[in-house]
Amino acid sequence: MINILASLRNMITWASITKISKDDKDFVVPQITYGEKNAANSVAVYPYGYHAIAPVNSLAVRFSIQDQEENRAHIEFDSKNRIKRGLKSGEVIVGNQGKKTYIFFKEDGSIEIKTDSTVTIDGNLVVTGTITGQSNAEITGNLTVNGNIMGTNIIATGSLAAGGEITANTTTTPIVVSSIPTAYNVHTHVSNGAGNPTSGPDTPI
Repeated sequence: MINILASLRNMITWASITKISKDDKDFVVPQITYGEKNAANSVAVYPYGYHAIAPVNSLAVRFSIQDQEENRAHIEFDSKNRIKRGLKSGEVIVGNQGKKTYIFFKEDGSIEIKTDSTVTIDGNLVVTGTITGQSNAEITGNLTVNGNIMGTNIIATGSLAAGGEITANTTTTPIVVSSIPTAYNVHTHVSNGAGNPTSGPDTPI
């Protein structure tokens, strides 16, 4: 009985990450310290779809597979240094705890993304609501928006197609982009500063 209890105690223990692993093998195998300062390699286990390299001093729950001490595995976490506190029921946050960058799935169904760096989307972005931004947005692929785009600087190096109106607020009176071809095509001016007005442009838009 004593042996069984001792075996159970050793199967699941607290641990800490003492040396990180290179992410170049089938498994991530950092070094962990547990029990009486036992240092050994252990396989990091993540839920399907998740992958991470936890920094040194991160906490972990270490366990032995099939009660075999040499078959060590662990689940990494660091609740003490978590990204955000005060989450409500059903809320989920995923991110980099060291940099405090994250994707936050909120109780009301909205999603909050926070970073002091760059968000890169490698593919097409389809938006059915409104895009509002206070900084720069650079798009090298396709952007499809069925709502509004509101921002300070929006730069597109590919095609930008709008099913609605595009308004430029750079002048005292905002300019609706769709009105530019009409204004250009009917434009005339006095020939060489004098005489009769010219005809419209040779190549209308």
